[in-house]
Parts: sequence; structure tokens; C-alpha cells
Amino acid sequence: MAIDEVVDSLQGFAGSYSKVAAIRASGTEYQLKVSGVRTGSFDLLIQAWSVLQQVVPAGEIVYQTVAGAGWVVHQITNIIGIKKHVKAQPYTVNVRGNDNTVVVINAEGADLTVPLESLEIFREHLIDADLNKIVAPLREGSVDSAEIRVNNESAAVISSGEREYFRPDASVSTTRQMDVVGKLVSLNKETSRGSFKLGDGRNVRYHYVGDDREGFHRDFSHSGPVRVSGEVTFDISLVVTHIDIQAVVYLQPELPFGISGS
Repeated sequence: MAIDEVVDSLQGFAGSYSKVAAIRASGTEYQLKVSGVRTGSFDLLIQAWSVLQQVVPAGEIVYQTVAGAGWVVHQITNIIGIKKHVKAQPYTVNVRGNDNTVVVINAEGADLTVPLESLEIFREHLIDADLNKIVAPLREGSVDSAEIRVNNESAAVISSGEREYFRPDASVSTTRQMDVVGKLVSLNKETSRGSFKLGDGRNVRYHYVGDDREGFHRDFSHSGPVRVSGEVTFDISLVVTHIDIQAVVYLQPELPFGISGS
């Protein structure tokens, strides 16, 4: 797995974790660290500390921080479960009594019972872009699955065949055929994917889908600015999130970076 894809996955988990943690606003801060790397996987260590202003017994502080971290991961895995259940298709919801849970019925008629708070986060698309980063490296026969484990027990698994369920919803993202000027930063020759640096300094993922794949790989050593043409995906805030590159034109180094519509 390419190092930039590992970084994207880590950023995706960190982003989803921070956004969900902010919902509770419990006065607890968290720090995520890579604590171990094994063949084909890596471990994340979640450190939490209390910044509660009121006087609280030490044992209760420990309990609150651990419980808070558990709640956040539980919400993330619940949302993963909902996405796998609805399969990017229409769904309906039934409220179940007074136990604060709901039943999500997918297009095939199957039921999934989830906490109401998890469904609300799912409906708000709060961590859609982050989950998409986590599963971006998944490819059949290459990276077969992504798994979240808690206390060495599996909490959520996403297979390469389920990768499509985690792409940003069409209602919260748009795609345009246009030109983008920037720099090609990285390339995985096996998948023709890599990182592209925009004029504002941000790196976004790209996939070369043009007809001259060998030529693109051969000329990748060009270090100057380029103009790429293709399908550019924006999130709800009109921020570029992905580029399907169809053609590349090399520019002179002195030309400014930017984005121009086609």
C-alpha cells in the first residue's frame, strides 16, 4: 500500500474522530498516535485527557475520558454499518418505542436497528468525506479490506466490494469537466493514482483515466506545473476533493497556479 494512501486513511480516521468527538463537547481532548505497524496494517493509539474545569475525583475523570473515546468509536462504527446496510440506495426509517433506537430499512427490505444519534450523524453527512478517505485504498486483489479493531476485537470491517458505498453522496458533492493547474506530487504506477498539489497548497487525490497510461508514467518525473483536464469532484463547500485526469499539459515553471473552468 502506497505511503500517501496510508496517510489519507489515517487523516480520514482522525477527521471522523475529531468531528464526532466534538458533538459531545464533554471537556475531554483526544490525541491519536500511530503506535505500531505490522505487515499489511497499522495500529492507532487513542490518548485522552480531561480538561474539565469543575472539581472531579480522579477515578471519575478516567472513567469519563475512556467512556468518551469508546462512544466516539462506537458512533463511527455505527455509521459504517449504516452505509454498508443502505448500500448508497434509498431507505426508510421506523421509530422503535422509547428506547431511543430506530430501524433503518434498506431498498431490499432488510432491517438494521441503530441508535437515533448515529442515524442523525449519518443523515448530516458529517463524516462522509473522512470515511471515503479511510476506504480509498481498497481494491480487489490488492487491498482487500479495512478494519477497525477495539481492544483487539473487530468493531467494523469494510471489504473492497463495499468501497462504492462510501463515496460522497451525489447530493453533497458535484463533478465538473474542467482544467486544473498544479503539480503532480506522487504516483502509484500499479493503480495510476496519486496526489496532486493545488495552487492553494492542498494535496488532493487523483486517478489517471486517460488513454496514454504508459506515457503518463514515463513523463511523471516532470517537476514543474501542469494543467490537467478531467472530471473534478467538489464537496458541498465547493472544495476540490478528487480529480479523474484524462490529459496533461506541461507548463512553464513561472506560470501561477490556479483553477480555470473549461
